[in-house]
Amino acid sequence: MEASFVFSIIFGIWVLANIIPTWAISVRRLHDTNRSGWYALIALIPMIGWIISYIMMAQKGRPNRWGSNSNLVNPVPDINV
Repeated sequence: MEASFVFSIIFGIWVLANIIPTWAISVRRLHDTNRSGWYALIALIPMIGWIISYIMMAQKGRPNRWGSNSNLVNPVPDINV
């Protein structure tokens, strides 16, 4: 087996392992801004799509039909000792 073939297989697995969580995070962020997750596909358009996606995901979250704004949830519970 050639080394470049093995590298290609390992790289392909790494790409797949990173694309799925990245898309999931993008969809969740779009939901926080009250947009459909399908807007994540705009990122597939080179340059312009990346800019539009960045702008949409950088906006402040607000309550929406998918649940409450995740920015308002306290991730660390209060512990009274």
